[in-house]
Amino acid sequence: MSHDHAHHGNPIDIHAHFYPQEFLQAIAKAGPSCGAEIGEIPGKGMTLKVADIQLPPLSPQFVHMDARLEAMETQGVAVHALSLSLPMVDWAKRPFAHQLSEIYNDAERKNALNAEMYTELLRLVEVARETPGDDVISLLAGIELDGDRLSNEELRMFLNQLLVAGNETTRNTISGGLVAFAQNPEEWDRLRADRSLINSAVEEILRWTTAVIYFVRTATKDTVLGGQKIGAGEALMMLYASANRDEAEFGPTADQFDIGRTPNHHVAFGFGVHFCLGAALARMEINSFFTELIPRISSIELASEPELSATTFVGGLKHLPIRVTLKD
Repeated sequence: MSHDHAHHGNPIDIHAHFYPQEFLQAIAKAGPSCGAEIGEIPGKGMTLKVADIQLPPLSPQFVHMDARLEAMETQGVAVHALSLSLPMVDWAKRPFAHQLSEIYNDAERKNALNAEMYTELLRLVEVARETPGDDVISLLAGIELDGDRLSNEELRMFLNQLLVAGNETTRNTISGGLVAFAQNPEEWDRLRADRSLINSAVEEILRWTTAVIYFVRTATKDTVLGGQKIGAGEALMMLYASANRDEAEFGPTADQFDIGRTPNHHVAFGFGVHFCLGAALARMEINSFFTELIPRISSIELASEPELSATTFVGGLKHLPIRVTLKD
């Protein structure tokens, strides 16, 4: 993530090994379990659980729920527990698996959780080296590229990226999608009426939310971009959130949430050699969640103003009170 060219090549080349078709197919087959987690809508007086969102007893028409930061962790954490062959019960006990973005405002807590995470990842790598299995860590530990294998430290950093990038971003994109539909109810009605729009809806949710707000890069040579002179060695902030609302690319509807937007050349996953390793998996998770939600909920409303996480790096929601109308 911090390098280009020779320093960046090996982890990127591993991409094809990390998300083999067998793994993605296993996640796809887990789609019905997402539906089971969302649950069949019960009768009055029952309690519903939507992706680990605890709901109070249902009234005949409306349900009020607070979709907190933890609400979307179940799906993301479960996927990564599966990919790393960790029992869900063990994974849930790891404090570093939760609220990673916001703790970066607390240096002491950040350092403590990072130390715990690094220790655990190194332990998993060492176990995989000594007694390899059929899990992803063992697979990564055994891959050779041009006769070389990733060192323990390289593996630890690679796994760290997978944990943070895949967990924080996807669940914040899903919760951001709920906000988008609550603020644009006509688009929810549109998706319910035409489920063939689900793939373009996923792309628009990605564009609209843009979980990763920015990265910083260094110019390698003098150039001019958009009339602005840039000197070699200067630091540049790439604001993906701004790019995804650029009228030069998206036209006069750039600030509109349109689930049928085509083409949709967003940069929510980055671009070039830094394109997101887990893009296919993220798309699958978002698709799975909303596909299972469509037949169960006929409308989504904001119950009060959402509370944003206190971070400028990975945007997301800390509290999201919403009210939904259950489908008859």
